[in-house]
Formats: sequence, structure tokens, C-alpha cells
Amino acid sequence: MDTTDLDQALDGYGQLLETLQPTDAEACRRIDGAALRAVIEQETQVLIGLRRALQDTADPRLALELLAAAKRIQDECTRMSLVAADRLAATNAHQLEAEELNELRVQPADTTRAARRASGRSCFKDPAELLASWLKISYAKAKRMMLDASDLIGRRDPAGQPVPPRFPHLGQLLDDPKVSPEAVCETSKKISRREPEDTTFEGTPTEPTLLDNSGIAVEERAAQILHDELTEKEAEKKIGSLITIASSHPETSTAAALCRGMYRRQTSNPQVVEFVLRVGLLEAEMLDSLIAQANNPKTQAGQRARQNPGHSGTAQGSDSLPEQPQLPDFLPPEAAGARWEPEAPQMRVSPPERALNALLELLGTSGEDAGRRRIEPEVIVHMKIDDLRNLAGAHGRTAHGMDLPPGELRKLLCDAKIIPAVFGGRGELLDFGRAKRLVPPSLRKAVLARDRGCLVPGCTTPPERVEIHHIKSHADGGDTSLENSGPGCDAHHTAYDLGIIKVIFQDGLPWVILPKHIDPEQKPRRNTYWGEDG
Repeated sequence: MDTTDLDQALDGYGQLLETLQPTDAEACRRIDGAALRAVIEQETQVLIGLRRALQDTADPRLALELLAAAKRIQDECTRMSLVAADRLAATNAHQLEAEELNELRVQPADTTRAARRASGRSCFKDPAELLASWLKISYAKAKRMMLDASDLIGRRDPAGQPVPPRFPHLGQLLDDPKVSPEAVCETSKKISRREPEDTTFEGTPTEPTLLDNSGIAVEERAAQILHDELTEKEAEKKIGSLITIASSHPETSTAAALCRGMYRRQTSNPQVVEFVLRVGLLEAEMLDSLIAQANNPKTQAGQRARQNPGHSGTAQGSDSLPEQPQLPDFLPPEAAGARWEPEAPQMRVSPPERALNALLELLGTSGEDAGRRRIEPEVIVHMKIDDLRNLAGAHGRTAHGMDLPPGELRKLLCDAKIIPAVFGGRGELLDFGRAKRLVPPSLRKAVLARDRGCLVPGCTTPPERVEIHHIKSHADGGDTSLENSGPGCDAHHTAYDLGIIKVIFQDGLPWVILPKHIDPEQKPRRNTYWGEDG
């Protein structure tokens, strides 16, 4: 398709749209099967023409425009799929007779007559089975689409009457152009897994049961997070923590859910042994600290973790690893979310191997290694000043974003190796302790206790990997103090120095102002990926 064909496609598309503006019920009735197919065909030709016309462009601005357009189309396709799934359920589309379905495959729907339905047993047991067959996808995926539509668009009672969606606040976000509908669907899926099965269609109304600490439905709080957060990473982390805390309440948890231990798994490979590890919150934070330090190539301990012991299971002579290593097939699917650092081509030891090496370092204490520096997991707990006055109900959050309930927190405060960082109501640092409760000499620890990680919203670089930035440089008279320091990862530290990202102080805290092309509002922001201030 050349530019002339593209112009013709655009003209034809515009003429179709002028006749199909759905401003009222009468206009909607004009969208029959033939008109719908004509619109989709013309739109497809326009998109094909745009792609081909720009596939050799040398202008990066047009490339960005095309990418933004693709994202908008993708978002609208997600919304369209949900609406279509809702209509399949509302119209009992699975009851269509076989001949009607055969005709629909080859020609547009004749909407001048009523749809023909099977007089006896239909071809499909439910709308999801029809959807799976029609789109050639798995039944599980089709069923999930139907459930998403039920949770976000609407439900029906046994009489077929419409009922509001199960998650109305999330559903309202579908039309918000600033919120990704895929993120809304993903959040809905995560919450629905922790909710009881929806039995509204069977006659038993089902409403959300998962509540946060203040009694507000988790889906309402999640919708607010999606609406407010600048980056999907921050929203995903907050919502995950919100769901975990709400679903692990003592009234809803089971003994099996809290079971911890190390379990040996059977394997067909005689060269390796597999273990599954389930740990508590404090133990998980210590392992997170261990992994982050093992991934830091700037320290002796991090370099040591990059040296595999001499066993036959590791290819020491390999110069590089694949850019996108596949998840080992022996791990469960959820292991894909483990916080491994991206692998650089020059590294011979993979991140999972480094974590294992660091763990084995802690266990192996032979005489010849006694003088070598080992990785020591470090736990920093963030607390508010009010928490110290009410330890019975106090919550804390670790440096790696682990929420600690009151029982765990009280146990930690009795441990001399736990470092408490105490904050005021606005998140300003009031006091910073250290292991063995000595007066802290480390500015770095104080800065990270206050800011937790890189200041840029959505940055997920672990605290151990960030650098400390002088907000006012030495050359301009800036001093090395808590009030003139802020953390940044390698990339964002450079952006601070170049003035691409501005760092300012407000209420005793450093905030960043991102470039206008990232944040048109130019609002001072802080990274909440590792937890809220204080």
C-alpha cells in the first residue's frame, strides 16, 4: 500500500464513520453486520497502510508517534474484548444454532432478522466454550475473559436481569485514558483469586469480601492506586502488598498458608538436588538483602559470589549467557517474578547462581575462608514515631518493601542486628539506629533509611545498588550531609548530574521533578516502589 492507497483508505474510513456515529439508540441500530465489517476492514487497511508507510522512517519522532498510536489501539482492543465478552454472556450467544454460526464465518450478520437459536441442545455448553472455539484459544483463557467482563462490566441474575459488576471501582477505570485497561484486568484477576467464587448467576449475590485495615474494599483501594500512581511498577508493587496483607489476615489465613520450611524435591537428574524454600517475612527480607548484595559487582563479596565452586554443573568457560535466559522448567510459574538483576553479557555466573553462591558462603565456614569478607544480610525496618508509642498495633516495612505485622515487628525489635529507622508524620527521618544499637557513623545508611532506594518513581534498583548523590554539588559549595544527599541508580544519578531530572527538598525530604515528556504536570514526586514515606 503506497501513500495514495493510504489516502483513499482514510477517505473511505472517514465517510463510514460519519454515517455510524452512535449518539443515540437509533444510530446504534444502523450498525448492522455489514457496516461493522466494513468499518473494521477499512480501519485494518488504514493501520496496515500506516505501518508500511512508516516502516522505513528515519524520523524518531514519527516512530514514537506510531508507538503511542499502537498502545492506544491495543488499549481500546482490550476494552472492546471485555464489552464483546459481556455481550456474549448477556445474549447467550452459545445457544446459536450451528447453521447460524457457519454463515457468520463467511458473511456479515443479517441483523434485519432475529438470530436463530438451537431448538434443542446447542453446540456449546456456555459462552466461554463458544469464545474459545471462535477465537481458537484455550477454554481457560476464554473463561478468564468472561470472568473479567463479569467483574468489570456487569453480571446477570438467574432471571437474566443486569447486576452491577463485582468490582465497580476498577470497572470505572476502564474508560480512563490515563490508566492501562490491561493493568485493570490484571488487578481484577489478582483480587478475584483471593475472593470466593461469584455465585450471583446462581441466585446468591456475591460482593467483595477482601478488605484493607480500615475496612475499605481492596478493589476500591486498588482502583485508587492505579489512578494515582505515575508508573505501573509502583502501582503493581503497592497493589500486590495490599492484597497480600488483606488476604493474610488471621481470620482468613490457614495454617498451611503460613507453613514454612525447606523441602527436598524429587528430580530425574542425578547431577543436582532440588529444594523448595518457604520462609517467613523476616527471613525473606534477609534473603532479599543477600541476593541484592550478591548482585553488586562493586564489592568484594559481590565479586566472590560470581565465582562458582568447581563442580561439573557450571560452564565456567562460557564467555556470555543468553540475553533472555528461559525460566528453568523445574520452577513454578510464579518464580518468574523473582527479583533477579538483568544479566550483563560479560558475566559468566548467572544471577540465580550468584544468589546460591552467597547462601552457600553463609553456610560454609572452612578455616581457609575465615579471613575472607562474606555477605551479611542486613535488615532495616522503617517505622513511624507513633509506632514506637503503640507497639501492640505497630506495622513496619523493610528496605525491600516487606510489610511486617505487629507480631513480627515486636520480635525484630528484640534482635540486636535489626536497624530501626524512625520517621515523623511527614516522613522526615527522626532517628536512625544501627546493629548493636551504636550511634550510626554511616551517612549512606541514613539516606537509604529515609529514601529507601532511587528517588525516581518506578525505579526498582535494590537499595544496595544505588549511589548517593550530592543535590548541591561540591563545586557549588554543597556539603556531605543528610540534607544534601539523595540516592540514585547509575542511570538516574547521571540524569541528576546532567540536570535532566531535578532534585529539590520539601519538608525535609528530597523530591524529583521529571522531564516534561515523562510528567507533563511537573509535580514533585517520590519513588513509592519500596513503600510509602515513613
